[in-house]
Amino acid sequence: MTAWGRAQAPAGTSAPDDVKGCEHVERLGQDRFEKALAFVNRDACALDRAVARWLFRQGDVRDAVDELAAVQNSDGGFGHGLEPDFALRASSVLATTVGLQYADLLGLSTGHPIVAAAVGYLVDHYDPTRARWAAVPEAVNDVPHAPWWSVDRTTKLSGVEGSWANPNAEVVGWLWRHRRLVPAALLDRVMAAAREALVGAPSPMDMHDLLCWARWATALGDEAPRAATERLLTEARAVVAKDVRQWAAYGAKPLSLAPAPNSILFPAVQSLTNTNLDWEIGQQQPDGSWRPTWSWGQYPEAWARAEVAWAGRLTVDTLRTLGAYGRLACSEVTHEPLAVRGGAVGVRGGLTYNAGE
Repeated sequence: MTAWGRAQAPAGTSAPDDVKGCEHVERLGQDRFEKALAFVNRDACALDRAVARWLFRQGDVRDAVDELAAVQNSDGGFGHGLEPDFALRASSVLATTVGLQYADLLGLSTGHPIVAAAVGYLVDHYDPTRARWAAVPEAVNDVPHAPWWSVDRTTKLSGVEGSWANPNAEVVGWLWRHRRLVPAALLDRVMAAAREALVGAPSPMDMHDLLCWARWATALGDEAPRAATERLLTEARAVVAKDVRQWAAYGAKPLSLAPAPNSILFPAVQSLTNTNLDWEIGQQQPDGSWRPTWSWGQYPEAWARAEVAWAGRLTVDTLRTLGAYGRLACSEVTHEPLAVRGGAVGVRGGLTYNAGE
């Protein structure tokens, strides 16, 4: 999932004017919207199908919660391919952060059993001798996976863990968010480590590190240090791909950093969002989907399945982004204040498809 932000953008910024109106910008028409949902209903995983029904079809949130529970293991962690880039049924810290993103979207509170079990898993899997979490276990090496998730037998870390931030910064954010479930001594230790790591983080940041830090700052909300927020905005300005020709490749597109106007990094990319929205609408495939811009280069049969799973997720995420920015076009769209549902702009609460263009 992408950098959906719970907190409002810093004071002095605002959403583009076209979020509030219906004129003069390109929007995804109803036919294309329906084609996107048809693709999700046909090919996405069960969880993403249930989320889409809840967001866009007035479905029951409990169906999505049940599907989320189905990919949570008895140890509290998430697995079962929730992160499509590794086909691991067993739990991992990385997949558990994804699970908590879904829980946040669905509005699950700290006391909900899914959240409590996931936080317990993260607490239990902290490595005090190394002062960090490992994103994935070595067992990833034994299942089909993207090469960047291969775990080094010596360091016990995967290829994406070149710095402390990924996924540790995000994990600390979730622990802070649900801090009444976390031992005080552990929370103090990892919060101090996060602040120290951010001060010492290289510049420009890796895109994935930046997204993890953005989730950390979002979790802290008003308690995020102003200097930290300003640092992240500075890094976003440096990292974001500004040239349209770069957007077809995997990288830091403006909407990847700010998929909603209330995303914490929105002020850094605000001037680019309208152009990126126009471009993103044009990337919809004939089958209604949006597709990943990367591939594994190995395990071709498993990648073919993972690619479809990613397409389902990216299609739901793209519809959420278009809704958040007022780009779902219908002549009788009901415009209400965009509802922030547990960390993301919930299109169900803000825009409802009622009729064709």
